[in-house]
Amino acid sequence: MKDVEETLNIPRSHIHYLEREGLFTASRGENGYREFSEQDLLNIKMVLILMTAGASAETVKKLQAHDITLDDALKQTEIDMRKEVDEMLGSLELIQQIRASNVSYDSLPRDSYWADIQIKEQNGQHFRGHYELEVISDWASPQVSMERIVSCPYCHAMNRIDLEEYVYVEDSTEKSMGQELYRYFQADDCHCSKCGKKYQVVGSICEYPYGSIDSEQIEIKPIEEEQRYE
Repeated sequence: MKDVEETLNIPRSHIHYLEREGLFTASRGENGYREFSEQDLLNIKMVLILMTAGASAETVKKLQAHDITLDDALKQTEIDMRKEVDEMLGSLELIQQIRASNVSYDSLPRDSYWADIQIKEQNGQHFRGHYELEVISDWASPQVSMERIVSCPYCHAMNRIDLEEYVYVEDSTEKSMGQELYRYFQADDCHCSKCGKKYQVVGSICEYPYGSIDSEQIEIKPIEEEQRYE
């Protein structure tokens, strides 16, 4: 996973987002870890190019399924984007109008501006975010850190580990407060920074609602036999 981050120069959270949305599926090795082939990297690059151009995840899925042509997809994306630009220009004009009037928050004439907005909307002008809560993109969704400090089962020294490197299964379910996400991990190649012995870290971390820790189970297992002294 780290190699892919460096090759594509994108955060790991973006890669997980693309995989959760079903925009690509990485193969798994015998140990259950993700393995990215050259074709996987090309697929991810294609998705990123399309989304950078403004295409939605749903549009990319339709393209991958050959339900629409590339030209039709980009044509609709351009229409949607021009609408957004139109709305932004309307809001920008309102900003300039308010700033030019040199009013404060308390002295701004609410009734006058509200009436002006109503008239402009009736005449076909649009404003960004009017009557809507701004949608925060999944790309910027808060992601729980999976870095943990674990105790060596031999010498009890504290070691830092990023469990996200060892996630082999992600299981999500929609619930009343949003997405519940379980991440299962298994790290077989951990070495203590103090005694150098090898140990295993297995378990799961649950986010619910997404971006908040609900529960976690982390088990540290010794692998090497402890040296016995007579």
